[in-house]
Amino acid sequence: MAMNFVKAYQFSRKETTIHALDPRVKLFVSVGVAIIGIITLDPIEIAFLTVIQIIILALSKSMKLWLRSLKALTFFILLIAVSQYLTTQSLIQAIIFSARFILITSATSWFFYTTSPEDLGRALEQMGVPSDFSLAFTLSMRFIPVIANEFQDVYDAQRVRGLNLEKGNLLERTKAFLPILIPLFVEVIRRTYEISDALELRGYGFKEKRSHWKELKLTTNDYIFLAFFLLTIAIIVLHRLYYPLV
Repeated sequence: MAMNFVKAYQFSRKETTIHALDPRVKLFVSVGVAIIGIITLDPIEIAFLTVIQIIILALSKSMKLWLRSLKALTFFILLIAVSQYLTTQSLIQAIIFSARFILITSATSWFFYTTSPEDLGRALEQMGVPSDFSLAFTLSMRFIPVIANEFQDVYDAQRVRGLNLEKGNLLERTKAFLPILIPLFVEVIRRTYEISDALELRGYGFKEKRSHWKELKLTTNDYIFLAFFLLTIAIIVLHRLYYPLV
């Protein structure tokens, strides 16, 4: 069973300009592009933003990871295209909605490719998010790929032992997943206790305000990246005012 779609949100440590940017700036740009992708139906805007995302992915040396995640999301892309075509009877509309989905997933992918869970948690805390919420979110993002790998290992082990998930009706195939899900849940619970003990041993929660060995500060590259994004928004606004297609 393929779990490659999880890699769309897995940090990859590399020495690039995009990786070195402040996570708060990357979060602002990523969320901004995703919001624009959600509200727009203009094919020129979608194509323009997609090209920008591809440039960012190329600068972060994450093109292979992105293409791999798109391959894993092929089913959802085709599902959106087919459902839109059956609803609107328009091939162009189906292509636009599929391209918009690719744009939104790309905007979130490069952010998680280039931002470590530690930097993300630190950024959320400096933005005023309570430390408990930022820690919970950081841990969830860190362990999603781990749990996915555990699922794949248990799945492969059970297949080697003769487990067949392809035969039988829906109920029988659902029951066949129990030998996979039970060991997976046991492993997740075990890891939860390990994390709880580690936090307790490190004195988490002893002081209300936590200190960090590294404080986030904006650099020249951060301001340039932010200015480039604001310029992109200005171009989109001018396009809507003078050359709207939708």
